[in-house]
Amino acid sequence: GKTACHRSADQTCNPFGVQWFVGRQWNGLASLVQPDSMHVTNLPMLPGIYPAVKSGLSPMTNIKVVITDCNYDPVTPHFVFVEMARRLAVHGVSLTVDKYWSDDYLAADLIIGADPLMDDDKLLDCRILGQRTLNRRTRLDAASRCGADVAPFSGPRNDQELDTVAREWNADAVVLKYDWSARRNGVFLWPVRGGGRKPFPADFDPGCDVFMAFQRDDPQTYKIDTFAGVLLGAYILPTRDMREGAWQTITQREHLAYEPDGRLEEEISLVSRTLLEYGAGYTSFDLMRSGDRFLIIEMNTSGVGTATWNDWPEQYAANYTEGVLAALQQIERIPRYRE
Repeated sequence: GKTACHRSADQTCNPFGVQWFVGRQWNGLASLVQPDSMHVTNLPMLPGIYPAVKSGLSPMTNIKVVITDCNYDPVTPHFVFVEMARRLAVHGVSLTVDKYWSDDYLAADLIIGADPLMDDDKLLDCRILGQRTLNRRTRLDAASRCGADVAPFSGPRNDQELDTVAREWNADAVVLKYDWSARRNGVFLWPVRGGGRKPFPADFDPGCDVFMAFQRDDPQTYKIDTFAGVLLGAYILPTRDMREGAWQTITQREHLAYEPDGRLEEEISLVSRTLLEYGAGYTSFDLMRSGDRFLIIEMNTSGVGTATWNDWPEQYAANYTEGVLAALQQIERIPRYRE
């Protein structure tokens, strides 16, 4: 039988990619999709120019990939899913997308859970990406071990340790980020000097929450989406300076694409590949500019939104396909559920 996906209140669906050019809008292929779940082969080629799949990929046969996404609409499936299925079929990979879990999917070579899956012994031998296997602190730790440029962060246990960190950063204010934070809720500019200082937060957990150095140069957030080491796309979120009164509000909703330089691209790709070993497939990196450098301030590895799919649908489809193929080529790095 099928069971509904389970999602916590602070989670939304998992997205999977954009690239650097503006694509044509799609005109719908819903009639080609089976009503219950999506399993598409032999779809017609859509017009347009697509980036080529990376060289070096071995031919695949009878490979099965399943994506579970509780926002999936079987009546009018998103173009990204439909086009991905067509592209993957060319490489011998069968893609199924479903809003419900089914035990029929236990035989899949790779499961991408855009939502939390129910804990079940039946899953023990499955290779699964997309679950919340890392917290805010451990994601940053993993990026640091890769040698990536990460904004200075720490997990002090008390006011004295926070004082030490603030002095090392030469800071009069730092940023407190709780592990549970989402959409700028649970993130605070935290004074550490003068009369505005607050008592050390009693609910701070140094194992998953962090204090981070405040980046003053540019308030915008530079986002890079990846999957299995493949850069899917990059765009700017016009976030506001935390010193402003209504800094949590974003008034401009347009997404402006940008292209990371080669060094940053290689750095982010390395972290993304490394995260496969922790069960993280799609990873959305948040970066801020500091001088001429981009510093990682956050990485989202589960429950991430797909709003930008509508901005660049062909790009998402092309690059997410490439990411899935890259993941399959590295399948042994992806842990089984029992691990």
